[in-house]
Amino acid sequence: MKASDDREFARQHKSLKKDLERIDRGSLARRAVGDGEQVADLKKAIASLRTKLCDHFAFEEGGGYLQLVVAARPTLKHMVDRLRSDHDAILGALDDLVSAPGEEQSPEAIRSGFIAAIRHLRKHEANEMDLVQRTVNDDLGVAD
Repeated sequence: MKASDDREFARQHKSLKKDLERIDRGSLARRAVGDGEQVADLKKAIASLRTKLCDHFAFEEGGGYLQLVVAARPTLKHMVDRLRSDHDAILGALDDLVSAPGEEQSPEAIRSGFIAAIRHLRKHEANEMDLVQRTVNDDLGVAD
């Protein structure tokens, strides 16, 4: 991995973290979603996040971070495969929320689905960072 890739990886994670914090602070996912305008705002936020995540996941997969883990620790391939499948599951959940016509989804279903997707994303990112960190620590000989 080049230093520029490391910086981009860190920048993307920092940007995603800021986006999630903004959503939390703005209460987009928590406020009472009742009318069409609020549903449209929530779907717009979901679509924006989905676009950023798609780019981020492509960078992770194509940028070599997941391949780096497998190359360094082949026994962790099953964990990398699970992380890759998480990418598809998270994007699919967001797609479902954005693509369904508003009249086919209750505002509460949109809100609940969005919160569940964000929880999945946060857990995924924590697992991913842990896996990369463990691999780096093992390579450096600083693992427990």
